[in-house]
Amino acid sequence: MCKIYILTETLSFEISAKDLHEMTWDEARQYTLVVGERWRLPTVEELNEMYRLHLKAVGGFQFKNYWSSKGYNNFSATAKSFSTGGYSDGVSKSAPVPQYLVRLVRNF
Repeated sequence: MCKIYILTETLSFEISAKDLHEMTWDEARQYTLVVGERWRLPTVEELNEMYRLHLKAVGGFQFKNYWSSKGYNNFSATAKSFSTGGYSDGVSKSAPVPQYLVRLVRNF
């Protein structure tokens, strides 16, 4: 797979070549610590750019929910639907804990 880079007036980042499996938000945050190399969960703004690529069939994204880095507190986080383009703010991080896809990004 080729590398995907986003460069706008306000953003510059690389998108990982493939999705990670579905996982909880806490698992996704922990994974970024293990993988290192500056990989992290995307911001809400970065997910918007990734969704725009998805609408053009670029990047191999799935029609599922993806986690963002935005967590409100110890109880909720934000995810974006790549089916509808909508956001789910305040997704519970407590039982039952949802598992969504993760696509890591890093600054370049």
